[in-house]
Amino acid sequence: MARDGGCAAEAGPLVYVRGSHRWPIISNAMIGRRGFGSEEASAQTPFANAWSAICEAENAVEKPFLARKGQALIWCANLLHGGSTQADLTLTRWSQVTHYFFEDCIYYTPAFSDEALGRLATRNLIAVNDRAPRPNLYLREALQDPAGRPSKGDLVRRWLRRLRGSV
Repeated sequence: MARDGGCAAEAGPLVYVRGSHRWPIISNAMIGRRGFGSEEASAQTPFANAWSAICEAENAVEKPFLARKGQALIWCANLLHGGSTQADLTLTRWSQVTHYFFEDCIYYTPAFSDEALGRLATRNLIAVNDRAPRPNLYLREALQDPAGRPSKGDLVRRWLRRLRGSV
């Protein structure tokens, strides 16, 4: 940790590519890959070559975010970012990542989805304020799987209503 309570470059700080949030969003279809049912462990690895090519074309380079005490960084999902190598193992890098979601949405992971085929790797979210599940919704209707069954989030919501006696 730096003397001012911030992050030292040797601690392995966050790195980002300035302006990359304005670049086109690269999809599985663009790189010739199926996402749904992929056994790939990383959501990012399949896109590395495309991102590197764009960085080269834009003459873009990674920059470290060396936060000072009390600073925070808020970015949109398309900003290229990651952790750098920790050069000094005696230093620490404290961080917190929070993902925010809108209501009345389909919550899914694009890297493991094939939107054109309607195959989405949906997420089952639980709200932090009331610990209630948030269903995947499309135009205020619960998302159904291809077999016509309600999503897991919708089933959990119904089950909780029954428990609370508000069916």
